[in-house]
Amino acid sequence: MTVAVAWHGDAVELAVTGELDTTTAPLLSDALARAAEDRPSAVVLNLGGVDFLASAGLSALIEANSGLGLPFALVVTTDQVRRPLAITGLDQFLPLYPSATAALAAASPGQGTRRRHHTPETPPLPRRHPQP
Repeated sequence: MTVAVAWHGDAVELAVTGELDTTTAPLLSDALARAAEDRPSAVVLNLGGVDFLASAGLSALIEANSGLGLPFALVVTTDQVRRPLAITGLDQFLPLYPSATAALAAASPGQGTRRRHHTPETPPLPRRHPQP
């Protein structure tokens, strides 16, 4: 797993690539904690590059949502991530967005005037329920 960090004004985006499982979940938690130390206005966790999401990864997402103390949003673009979130019901609890642009706009709405490219707010991903 790799985590790439990009700043968008005062907000930070962490783009995760690879598998998010028992081995890598602590690495993600560490990356999120380091990003929070820089006091961003919001944290966007882009899971577009995640090809496997295990229960330990789900736990790391829950911990980040409740423990960062900052506006937090997830970018979910694949079924490999969307499915475990839906099966566990976390898609009803975590703030999910279809793109980094939408997540950044929602997590830090006051920043629209500070970014070079203003992006209108986009609603979160529609909630999907697992098929029996």
